[in-house]
Amino acid sequence: ESVEQLSIFKKIERRPMAWPCQLTIGSGITINIVGYKAMTEEKVKKSWTSVDAKTLRKEDVRRETVYCLNDDDETEVSKEDTIQ
Repeated sequence: ESVEQLSIFKKIERRPMAWPCQLTIGSGITINIVGYKAMTEEKVKKSWTSVDAKTLRKEDVRRETVYCLNDDDETEVSKEDTIQ
């Protein structure tokens, strides 16, 4: 039964990629070698988007910046009253 449930997982497809290079030993010995690295190609999943909770539309999301003092009450101040 558990083997049947595991069959829903996708098998990871790997394809080896050659990486030719030279192995240098000392000043006079060089050996041509090829290393292989297994590469997998994954498709990017859909990223998260911000939507309004009531209408579920992205256009209804409003972003606003509020400036506050660094005190216990976090008193809100206007942008003109800030120092840059």
